[in-house]
Amino acid sequence: MQQRGGFAGIGLAGRCCALLVSGGAVAGVMFWSEHEEPSPQLQQRMTGQFVLDESRSELEMRLGQAVERVVQPLGATVRSVARAQLSRVVTYCREYDMELALDGVRVQCDETAEIEQGLRDVASGRGREDAAALEVELAEDAVVLSAEGVDGERTTTYRFDGQGRLEVNVRVTSQQLDRPLAWSVRYRRVTPEVPVRTPAVAASLAEH
Repeated sequence: MQQRGGFAGIGLAGRCCALLVSGGAVAGVMFWSEHEEPSPQLQQRMTGQFVLDESRSELEMRLGQAVERVVQPLGATVRSVARAQLSRVVTYCREYDMELALDGVRVQCDETAEIEQGLRDVASGRGREDAAALEVELAEDAVVLSAEGVDGERTTTYRFDGQGRLEVNVRVTSQQLDRPLAWSVRYRRVTPEVPVRTPAVAASLAEH
């Protein structure tokens, strides 16, 4: 790992940031428990388009404060270098276009390339030294994407309140940081929720 001014660059931030925040692609493995499937309610809440629901100036000020909380314990000689690196990590999307189904999840941030992955498929990272292990976890009201690399972990939680609002929480931990780097961004739905047709309902309709 390249050393700059006594502060080692956070490789995880650069490798996983694009996937979990900006919607870019990264080599890795995304897997889903065979005994776990998204509920129709969660599929309905996540599928659609969401736009930023707070002032950009206030948001950017808050993100800057998140960086400052992390760099303050560092020595003065490396603080400015760390601040510059971490400021590139703490990003946000102006809008999301997402879809959650039984067989896959898709997330697109702004105009960047979308993430589209089968929930039980494996995207091999063989031959890539910077490959990260990617995991999807489900909660009653949230979808959690985690990426773990050799020097840390990044977790992005998409939490839905059931009333058209989305909160995206990001947490980055690294051996190079004394404390986690964490921030959150609020969004609102701009497309109506579409009821999810479960296999049982689809079969019932087909019989008629």
